[in-house]
Amino acid sequence: MVVFPQPNSKQPPSVLVADDDEAIRALLIAILTRRGFAVHAVRNGAEAIDAIAATDYDAIILDLMMPIVDGFEVITHMERVAPHCLKHCVIVLTAAATKDLGKLDGKKVFRVIRKPFDLDELVEVVTECVDDHEEHPIIHSQPA
Repeated sequence: MVVFPQPNSKQPPSVLVADDDEAIRALLIAILTRRGFAVHAVRNGAEAIDAIAATDYDAIILDLMMPIVDGFEVITHMERVAPHCLKHCVIVLTAAATKDLGKLDGKKVFRVIRKPFDLDELVEVVTECVDDHEEHPIIHSQPA
């Protein structure tokens, strides 16, 4: 059973979509927004790193194969600056070959979903991720 965010919530759960495929970004924006999420989308890993630095997301949908900075580099960056976010916030959405997924070995992300993906499954995983994030809030310390 999928439980969707309550419409009475103060702020809808926030989701970052980082994917270089415009059609996938548009689809996820439309579906997740309709399901009650606040969605921000970026085209590459460099934009994802900037967005993650500026906003605390409840879930991050991250493609691995993107231009400029790929998803692997985003994960490596997050390991350095926000390792607590990986396990509770990051959903990898990828068409990468199985051998390339080996690069994630030892890196804990919330879930890996292969492309082509089932839209209902992805929405369910995003909802689970948001619920997990609410159960394990991430406290950020501001630099002095």
